[in-house]
Parts: sequence; structure tokens; C-alpha cells
Amino acid sequence: MNILFYTTNEVAPQYGGVERVTANIANAPDITSGNSATTDNDTAHNIGITVSVNNNGSVSDYTKNLTDGSYDTTINLVPNATVNVKADENIYGLYIIWSSEVTNYTITYNSQTVKCGENGFLHDYMDIKDGSRDITINVPEGMQISDIYAYSRGNLPDNLQKMGSTSVWNDRYSCILNTR
Repeated sequence: MNILFYTTNEVAPQYGGVERVTANIANAPDITSGNSATTDNDTAHNIGITVSVNNNGSVSDYTKNLTDGSYDTTINLVPNATVNVKADENIYGLYIIWSSEVTNYTITYNSQTVKCGENGFLHDYMDIKDGSRDITINVPEGMQISDIYAYSRGNLPDNLQKMGSTSVWNDRYSCILNTR
């Protein structure tokens, strides 16, 4: 793409003026992104996921129930249950909506385990810095879960507000709740 620059006293050639400076910016570096693949205008999108739950050795597909956006479809997790989240593309953010008191739990991805739930928020967001297509949520105590959302790389949508290492859903139907 060529951009034409004119001084304040000049006009474009189509209006009788003379072209002064031409710059070809087709291969110009993107200085707005700091060498990152994401710019300020890139919004993370919700990634399609599959969700399976292992309750006492019984594994079931709960994708429909845990991605439907409804508080009415809640899954009871027994102590030591695991929830496996898989996607066809890398997940860079995981958002969990719990429907019971939140106790400590962990998420495991890319051979690393991260402690979560310390703040007791019903709506919890975790950054997955390196991205992963396979994430396991480990629940040592029984809890209930309503929904799980996965996000691509990018700026989080306006309806998701991060607060430190945790988040709350910021819409007219919910409030900030700490269960402790």
C-alpha cells in the first residue's frame, strides 16, 4: 500500500497538485504490537470446546451442559473429580462459572499445574500464557460447575473483567460474589 504525503499548502494530483512524498508501507513493521501477534484491536474470541467429566471413574460428555450459558444446567462434581477441556486451537484463557462454594482446585496443562480458587470467586478466569489444546481441572473437594468458556489469544471481550488472577462476569444478570 502506498501512502501519499502532502504539505499543508499542496493538494492531491487529481485536484491539480503535485505528488510530494510516496511511502510504501506494505512491508513496514507493526510497531503498535511490540512484536506480539496481538494488537490492541484484536479481541479474543470464544473457542469451541468439548468438556468431559470424570466423577468416580465414570466419564461423561458434558459439553452441551457446560457451554450453554445457563445457570440451570449445573454439574455436580464429586471429590477428586476431573474436568477435561479440549479444543481444536490453543486456549489462552479459561473462564469457569461455579454454582457452589468454591474451594481450592487446580488446572493442569502443558505438564504444569496451577493452583486456583483461593479467592472463592464463583466466576474465575485463568490466563493460559503458552496456550494449550488440553486442560484438566482437578477438584479435590466436591463442587458444582455451571459453565466453562475458552478464549483465544487477544484482548478479552468487554463482558469479561479480569481482577488480578481472578475475574467476574460483568453483565446485568450477575454480581460479584465471594463464597467465603
